[in-house]
Amino acid sequence: MKNIIFDFGGVILNLDISASLKAFDDLGIKEIANSTGHYYRDPVFDKYEIGEATDQEFRNVIKTLSERKITDEEINRAWTKMLLDIPKDRVDFILELKKKYRVFLLSNTNQIHQKQFEPYFFKFI
Repeated sequence: MKNIIFDFGGVILNLDISASLKAFDDLGIKEIANSTGHYYRDPVFDKYEIGEATDQEFRNVIKTLSERKITDEEINRAWTKMLLDIPKDRVDFILELKKKYRVFLLSNTNQIHQKQFEPYFFKFI
């Protein structure tokens, strides 16, 4: 074995998808996802996650889903509510593995999330 690949969200970064679902609900966006939170009803979520929609295109669609007028910042806060913590022991484990293996950290993340977690993640390195 020469390479080890980790998924970032839900493996290294703790997530609480229900926190974002509740935050969107609080913004007047009802039933944005199925009961597990792993399937969003509007295709903009998938497009955004794979880079086919920009931050602003994503937010513009989200605004049309709300029962009230919401701001870009409110959308960013709701969308990043799911991001919890990155336990230091997980980062330490990756850094230890890096001494013997090529380590890769992959994610289908988006720019709004990335701006939120990167400073936290890189403070360990």
